Amino acid sequence: MLLSSLKDLFRVNKAFDEIVTIKGIYIDIVGDLVAGILLSQIIYWFTPNKEGRSKLRVKKDGYYWVAKKRSDWWKEIRITARQYDRAIQKLEDKQIVIKELYKFKGTPMHHLRLNEEVLIAKINKELNPDFNKSVKSTLQKGKSGNYQKGKVDLTESVNSLTETTTKITTETT
Repeated sequence: MLLSSLKDLFRVNKAFDEIVTIKGIYIDIVGDLVAGILLSQIIYWFTPNKEGRSKLRVKKDGYYWVAKKRSDWWKEIRITARQYDRAIQKLEDKQIVIKELYKFKGTPMHHLRLNEEVLIAKINKELNPDFNKSVKSTLQKGKSGNYQKGKVDLTESVNSLTETTTKITTETT
């Protein structure tokens, strides 16, 4: 079937139920478009279905895993085997995804699972970039007036004293 109008294109789009949702934050966390797409799809598989049940069926060592061949990712999100290799390496390097080799239907296959703690920490950091900018410390002054070396009590927050505004001022001195 050849398309002759946008109306035809819209009909074709309805016929194919291949929706891939990519969250920009996942691309930002990984710093790479393809790795962000892969992460987004891995998260999709870990997200419960409409009934609240897991989409995952493979359980090994007490965890649920995504078990897919490299070619399966092409069918699903249109990344090649080479793109997958590079993207999964980035996700492993950032410790967002854990990859293990297990047998699936008698054949060795890489299994993937999310490293939940690392992923949540990276999302929180991305959502609140100022989180790491607040410095917490209390130093004790010694008898000489100098600050003592040693234990630092991390209890007091310090905020920036500068303010960014869009106000333009002109002052002649």
